[in-house]
Amino acid sequence: MRAGSRQSTPSRAAARAAILLLLHCTLALAQKSHNAQARAQTGPHPQIEIESPRPASHKSHKKDPAGPTVLLRYRILPGTAGVTAARIEVWDRPDLLATIPVRVAKSGEVTWIDTSEAAPARLDFALIDPDAPHSCGNPCAGANSSLEISAVTVAGDDVPPSFKSDPIRVRAETETLSVELDGRFFTSSTKVLLAEPTAKKDIWKAWEFLAVEFVDVTTIRVTIPWTYLASPRKLVLWPFNLDEVETAQGNGLPLNGTEQKTPVGGGAHEIIYVAAPASPKLTSVEPPQLAANASEHQEATVMLRGSGFTAKSEVVLGRDPLGNSASANPSIILTSKFISPEALEIHVPSSQLRYTDVAVSRLGPIRVWVRNSDRSLQLSEPRDIRILPTEKLPAAAHPGEILAIAPSPLPAMTPDGPPAAEVTVIGKNFRPNDTILASADHGEKVKLATHFVSPTELRVSVPRALWRDHRVSYRFVIMTPQGERATELYEDEDAPEPETESVPSK
Repeated sequence: MRAGSRQSTPSRAAARAAILLLLHCTLALAQKSHNAQARAQTGPHPQIEIESPRPASHKSHKKDPAGPTVLLRYRILPGTAGVTAARIEVWDRPDLLATIPVRVAKSGEVTWIDTSEAAPARLDFALIDPDAPHSCGNPCAGANSSLEISAVTVAGDDVPPSFKSDPIRVRAETETLSVELDGRFFTSSTKVLLAEPTAKKDIWKAWEFLAVEFVDVTTIRVTIPWTYLASPRKLVLWPFNLDEVETAQGNGLPLNGTEQKTPVGGGAHEIIYVAAPASPKLTSVEPPQLAANASEHQEATVMLRGSGFTAKSEVVLGRDPLGNSASANPSIILTSKFISPEALEIHVPSSQLRYTDVAVSRLGPIRVWVRNSDRSLQLSEPRDIRILPTEKLPAAAHPGEILAIAPSPLPAMTPDGPPAAEVTVIGKNFRPNDTILASADHGEKVKLATHFVSPTELRVSVPRALWRDHRVSYRFVIMTPQGERATELYEDEDAPEPETESVPSK
């Protein structure tokens, strides 16, 4: 978390506390000689300091919406002769947050309720596509509603790389496997942890970090040693940023199969099913395609050809043959008709071919698996059934996806920088009327100026107010006959800013 972030009150307090002991000695020694000379030349020249801003209350921001109370201490050295007024200004430049008149005295203190904004830690983008009203999820949205794709974290303290590839099935005793995987926000430093779930809830075995070849921001190639493919098991590939890996290892991440709690960090996983040698074989599906209205005409009968089928074989439709029902797109198990060890018959339900509440066909394809046992991973290779749109059931539009941005990482804007940052959004299936909504730290969504470049590229303008640094400073000002004197202290620094020039009084 950034220093000064409202979500990191202990860090802010520690920074302020560090200032406390250093400031008085530093100012007194450094300016003693200078002020003696200044007094001789210009008359009284009092020293000023903010001893230390520090929170007087350590309440969480969640419990104290008004913010913590900050205690400000000030001194005027060597004395107050000639000082006519004093004030403390609180800045989050370029914004003046507060002006607090204070008593003219050798020392004093005042409190301020911290109303400053936190430095944003996370920036999310969501895609709105008004031209694709039928790109709906489950259940499908109404025909006149536009689709908002789930928000994607694109910048901040935690932008994990994520896999977006379907589960992969390999047969046990396979040689070393090299596989190219799709995803988002990959970098040349992306690391992939080979892990294995256990029967215990939230307990994993972390084996090792695999050899990774970076292809581009949406593709990497991973090599899995043959030793992990020798026997039936479920493997998980876990993508991490390099700094996440270093943090995990610094915290003692145990490898080599040691059981542990779920590692912190990382994005969406990739699943590798190592199927048992006794698994059934699925060589073909007949027919290999179905019309979107086939079930309505009693034509959605499909014959599965292969070997090793039994009367207890289960046919699974879906991307993940062993996924749980709580997933976003759960698989379904069909009751099959056992014809022989080489043939099974199934009837594909209408819900797998079309949406139930909107007259469009599903995009498909329908992925088909046969399993004789899920516990021993007796699982066939998958086969696909294409879905053919009809005149009354046209194909739904492919939903757009955000896969990366450039520049990445996106630096927070400075208070005195440009009013906006131009960002390229990289993805697929973009359309001319697409719009990006942005939000920082799950706050209010802001509609960004969005320019369509191509189906794989959008350009947006991120306003500075949404993604900028916030750095609070406390400026102590005194008025003398010679003009205004001031010193400024930033909460994350251990010394005040240099004294400002005198400004003659009017």
